[in-house]
Amino acid sequence: MSHQGSCSSQPAGDLAEVLTLDGAFDRSNAAQVEMALGDAVDADRPQLVIDLRGVSFLDSTMLRMLIQGLGETVARGARLALVRPNATVWRVFVLTGLSHNFHSFGRLDEALASLALRP
Repeated sequence: MSHQGSCSSQPAGDLAEVLTLDGAFDRSNAAQVEMALGDAVDADRPQLVIDLRGVSFLDSTMLRMLIQGLGETVARGARLALVRPNATVWRVFVLTGLSHNFHSFGRLDEALASLALRP
């Protein structure tokens, strides 16, 4: 099944990189997300926010990629936060237990503020 999804990355000041995902994501567009996530993790900023508010679908490939991105972010001494998707998509995180792996927020400004406050 092929899904259309887009991803973009941009800095939020000097401290954070924001990776925004919009649309549906599965293994058919995983390479695009993997490249964007890698670039965002490698950005010279101590914090990464992944904004999932526009995600309408994601599969296990995408979940693994997010976990990998979390590991890479932490390994380089940075911090990561998620902006939660709609309740239906977030339920996948809750049911798999992955919701406990991420600091997650309902709004982008909350995620950025949280990262700025954490040591």
